[in-house]
Amino acid sequence: MSVSLLAGLLIAASPVAAQELHPDSVRPAVVERWRAGGWPDRVVLTPGADPAREMAVAWRTDPRQTTARAELVVDDGGPDIEDAAQRIEGRTTELSTPLGVARYHQVRFTDLTPDTAYAYRLRGADGWGEWRSFRTAAAEARPFRFVYLGDLQNDVLEVGARAVRQAWRTAPDAALVVHAGDLVQQRDGDPHDAEWGEWTEAGGALLASLPQIPAAGNHEYLETRTADGDTDYTRLGPHWPVQFALPDNGATGAQATSYLVDHQGVRFIVLDTTSALNFGTLEAQRDWLRAALDSAGDRWKIVVMHHPVFSCGRNYEPTRIRSTFRPVLESHGADLVLQGHDHCYSRASDPDAGPVEAGRTRSLDGPVYVVSIAGGKMYPLNPQSATQADVRIGDTQLFQIVDLTPGRLSFHAFDATGRIRDAFEIERSTEGRSLIDRQPSAATDPAPSD
Repeated sequence: MSVSLLAGLLIAASPVAAQELHPDSVRPAVVERWRAGGWPDRVVLTPGADPAREMAVAWRTDPRQTTARAELVVDDGGPDIEDAAQRIEGRTTELSTPLGVARYHQVRFTDLTPDTAYAYRLRGADGWGEWRSFRTAAAEARPFRFVYLGDLQNDVLEVGARAVRQAWRTAPDAALVVHAGDLVQQRDGDPHDAEWGEWTEAGGALLASLPQIPAAGNHEYLETRTADGDTDYTRLGPHWPVQFALPDNGATGAQATSYLVDHQGVRFIVLDTTSALNFGTLEAQRDWLRAALDSAGDRWKIVVMHHPVFSCGRNYEPTRIRSTFRPVLESHGADLVLQGHDHCYSRASDPDAGPVEAGRTRSLDGPVYVVSIAGGKMYPLNPQSATQADVRIGDTQLFQIVDLTPGRLSFHAFDATGRIRDAFEIERSTEGRSLIDRQPSAATDPAPSD
């Protein structure tokens, strides 16, 4: 059966008008599968600025559930937990898309006890959802690991989900997940509700039990095309502010999409480069980044941003991003910069000096810059990355696991089959910081340590 015939049959069978369906969303039962219902779905846990004491959760229901209502309890491991549960209410937002009207709910869990297991459940019109669990961070610096994912974006459930699920199998004890933007493909004025359904299904229970730290990419914004064919970004997509209950501590003009989180001796600083490039917040975010780095103390400093400082995919140079953020990152102590957008993998530790030799150690004056891709859309490697990057990989779905102790950051990049493709360590001491190259060809034991 042809794609056009299949699309016609789907549209004819659906109560949603044909013009409301995006042409890229030709999938069996695409409409009914992603409609909101009477039970909580699209559940996403996010950290507070201090995840030892605060977490937040967002979820979706159909319009019958008019209030945001959750229950929370310290999880003692037994089944009879609801008797001690605390009822918590939050805020509700109605969202209308071509797939129907839904309500998104958000609740904040505050005054939590550090390093403690909690259980929570959420309310829908048809009843309470299942009990879900999370653990707060420790109040002090302790070793932990997290997962880092580049753009999922295209064919999220069909292709991207295998990288997400392989990451969870590889690091079942991860404490949180970092996303470098372009979670979905939406871009042309249509909020693409079905794609957000794919994204939350791909993550599954992972999204509801591990705090998620997402950066907004350009595909989190809606856009139009100008007469000369250029992109004109119009506004942040409607799903972002309702799907993610993020800390309110970001840069002026980009409060919804820039923020920082301090987790067990690590400061995560999240920038919004689309807002910086298109909505006049470049200087405000630069100044906020500088202050966030300076006030981080002796924590590890990890910056998350969508557009890269050094590009590996397509033949272009991100000159405004580089000229604005690179001086701050390098002079104010950033350790690691996690990026997406380019649909390829690269790791650069001193782009001006060229690649470090495999298996060697390099003194670091600035951060290590990493670009990665988890989804199925790939771009060809560009010529400049051959001289700027220590390692570059094309046409490969990847996920990364980062292990941290007070003195060492260990980074491992895996492909979607679980095979290791790159590895390095950053070691810091009173003498400064060093990069130790652990590429698989040079590593004696490339697997992450417990």
